[in-house]
Amino acid sequence: MRLGRGIQKRTRVTLTIQSCASLIAENTVAFHEVDGDGNTQPNETTWLRLAQAGDSSLGSDTKPRDAVIHMLGEMGVDGLAQAWAAAIKRDLERLDGAAVGAGHFDKPGR
Repeated sequence: MRLGRGIQKRTRVTLTIQSCASLIAENTVAFHEVDGDGNTQPNETTWLRLAQAGDSSLGSDTKPRDAVIHMLGEMGVDGLAQAWAAAIKRDLERLDGAAVGAGHFDKPGR
């Protein structure tokens, strides 16, 4: 069966969001609480616990990737992934002492 063009595009978008959410979940090192004065303190929470705090119907079998998507929404996942890629690019440029050429981080969805 051949999928329509709109379905193919939606499937690519969904896969991209899921991939980005997986990368975010897998590479989250820690969460921190921020008080009213801007002071931070480490917090032992997880993406799943945060998502469950907003939606108690989420079960313990919810994948971290799905918890990220539930918390941030598709646009939030995309925005965070793009900001993360930009930060990595800046760090690489600082480390290399030269601009990184057109490559992996310059193309959305990669």
